[in-house]
Amino acid sequence: MMTVQEVRDYCLSLPETIESEHWGKPSFRIRNKIIAVIQPDGYTVTIKSTAEDKAYYAEIEPSVYRIDESYATVHYLNVHLPLAERAEVQGLIRKAWCAFAPKKLVKALEASR
Repeated sequence: MMTVQEVRDYCLSLPETIESEHWGKPSFRIRNKIIAVIQPDGYTVTIKSTAEDKAYYAEIEPSVYRIDESYATVHYLNVHLPLAERAEVQGLIRKAWCAFAPKKLVKALEASR
């Protein structure tokens, strides 16, 4: 399980990630690209994903990973935090961050961990 505050802390621990409002909700961005959005229910985080990851996670754990109808044509995945494993959530966030971060920054992060 992961809390909204832990999601926030993890996102902001990634280099150059900022928190910014997105339609009244906290979002986390790298170079103005959204990687995650905390939903108003306080239990769901929407994470940028690939088409493959979106389909895979929604199929293997539909109670944890859901595809909102409004995201049918874009690659975002809703994650129900109380049922999600911390490592999986962090992995999805990190993958989203890596997709938008400059390669030099990604290499520096990898080297530091």
